[in-house]
Amino acid sequence: MTATTKAVLCAAGQWTAVSTAKAKVLASLRSSGAIYLKTGSALPTLAPTTEDNASAGFDFLTITADRPASFTFSDTTTNVYAYPRGDSAKTIETVTE
Repeated sequence: MTATTKAVLCAAGQWTAVSTAKAKVLASLRSSGAIYLKTGSALPTLAPTTEDNASAGFDFLTITADRPASFTFSDTTTNVYAYPRGDSAKTIETVTE
């Protein structure tokens, strides 16, 4: 497989697909702040919530510029989605294979 590097601008207030149908994904936030990541086969419908309740909006991973995330999937049906924390867009960098 060939590795691909790309940057994805994630608009504020919405989930954005940052990797689709890849077996290996490395994601890093380009600038300061935080971004929430969620894996799944379809675009999430709920905004992330930091409230302490077990709802679908509670299930996500938070990354910052100094704390990237790496995923390895056994198939290529899982996608990675990002949702910026705050009111501004954020750029996430990915390396996929």
